Amino acid sequence: MRTHTGSCILELCIFSSFFNMPQLDSVTYFLQFNWLFVIFIGLYLASLLFVFPSIATVVKARSRKILKDKLDLSAIEHVESNTLHVYEKIWESVLALKDKQLTILRIKRNNCLLNSKSFE
Repeated sequence: MRTHTGSCILELCIFSSFFNMPQLDSVTYFLQFNWLFVIFIGLYLASLLFVFPSIATVVKARSRKILKDKLDLSAIEHVESNTLHVYEKIWESVLALKDKQLTILRIKRNNCLLNSKSFE
């Protein structure tokens, strides 16, 4: 039974370099990790300095626009309720005037009928 020793790792390195498998090459681990760290920090700083502030600006502008739209909507609803109230008052006065005119016409008609009967 074979145990994993330093010679096994050496055999693995020879095997990996023989078959062109650079992901198993222990010499390049530090360089790969170093470049990964540098690229990750660079992308993080770029997003922190440029991407996130622009996203925050857009979110703030949208929230201000939404707040303005809500205020405009409440003003429109207030005007709408006042307009509806005025419309209902006008309609009530029109109906009351119509009822008065109908009453006057009925009285005139009844007077005409009474006058015409008195001449017969």
